[in-house]
Amino acid sequence: MRILYLRLVPVFLGVFVLYWFIPQSYLRATRSEYQQTKAMYSPIKKEFVVWDQNAVGFTMKTEANKELNQKQGRMLLPFLFARDVAKWQGFPLVIDGKTYTYEDAKNLQVLKMFPRKALIGLPHLYIILESQPDTSSFDLPEDIMILKKNAVHFVNAETGKLDKQKSELFTTAIQNAGAKFPWKAAANNPDPFKAFDEGLFFVDAANTLFQMQMVKGQPMIKNMHYVLEKPVISLTVQEDISKDYYGLIVTNDTLYINRYNAEPLALPFSYNVQEQSVDILGTAVSYSINIKKLDGTKLFKTQSIATDKNFNVLRQYENVISEEQKKEHEWIKRGLAFLTPFSLVQFTPKATGIVFEWRVTENILFSGLGAVTGMILYLLVQYIWQKQRQSFVKRNILPLAIIAIFGLPAAIILFVFAPICIVKNTDTACKSLQ
Repeated sequence: MRILYLRLVPVFLGVFVLYWFIPQSYLRATRSEYQQTKAMYSPIKKEFVVWDQNAVGFTMKTEANKELNQKQGRMLLPFLFARDVAKWQGFPLVIDGKTYTYEDAKNLQVLKMFPRKALIGLPHLYIILESQPDTSSFDLPEDIMILKKNAVHFVNAETGKLDKQKSELFTTAIQNAGAKFPWKAAANNPDPFKAFDEGLFFVDAANTLFQMQMVKGQPMIKNMHYVLEKPVISLTVQEDISKDYYGLIVTNDTLYINRYNAEPLALPFSYNVQEQSVDILGTAVSYSINIKKLDGTKLFKTQSIATDKNFNVLRQYENVISEEQKKEHEWIKRGLAFLTPFSLVQFTPKATGIVFEWRVTENILFSGLGAVTGMILYLLVQYIWQKQRQSFVKRNILPLAIIAIFGLPAAIILFVFAPICIVKNTDTACKSLQ
């Protein structure tokens, strides 16, 4: 018996393609494209309203798992559903002796952080807007700022020509403010449609926080006079009309709010930059913080924290998925294990870009059942198709071994490229396997 080695090349290539295609298609078919669970703090009920949302819509319930109809739930979250509450004449609204109007309720603040965003690394290209333009709109500049190891360079985006004078002007201003190169983290918001501009924030080599703006073409560098205790790995800048904060400051184990007229404040929960996504919703009364641990194969609890406007904790809640959801998720995992023992994941929430992360199934039993099923189907089809019964077992030893190791995807590909072994009349054994 002779092995057709060249046929093994497309066989293994096809198997690895199916390791990517099967899990992606299967999970899309068995899970909703959009599904999330959040808990929003109700300043009226003084507890959380749990919000389950998917591609179709959402349902709301109390912490005690009592389902709320849409009107009940929205009335308990007047700042999140201000328009609905206004239709039902819910404003002005009195909470803790203070009156809030519809205009107060409309101002929502949203901050998000997740590993893929936090771990992107230090960007080296920035668009620096004029912070005090002649009109209310911002114009995109002709140049971009390139961050170097010991300087900043301004380069014309069209011609690629270095503006030496502007580069030296900003680099000198940064150094005169006491900032040290190289920077550890930096960020700004180059959106030309925002209401105002707070410029660029950066953390220098000494882990000190600075703010840089361009006013009438001139650099304005402000030392925030705050040295963070731990190395900063990422920043965000998000201008908001309420001017409660500039954005977020991220370290490996702490998430800070970068506040106006105050030093950055560590948020009141245990944080892991590589494992957690954080969603912060701010209203005129409070903040609702939802923390999820990200993992492609497991389900975790969602931790929810409500704070006042100074980030003092008001209430905490842990949302655990139901037993029905656990069983459904477990059967989805078993089905995937049956279809393929390995998965090639193209994107993950923990990394930027294409990663092609290699994963091995956790359910060996169902993976084994899938391989056995593939072997039986392969033998059955080959027995029907192959008219020659001589050395039937020997001809199929290698294909069966491949299916046993690589599972159902191997059986599918072998159906296409079979046979990979040919029996010669003079052969008495598979010499290539000896």
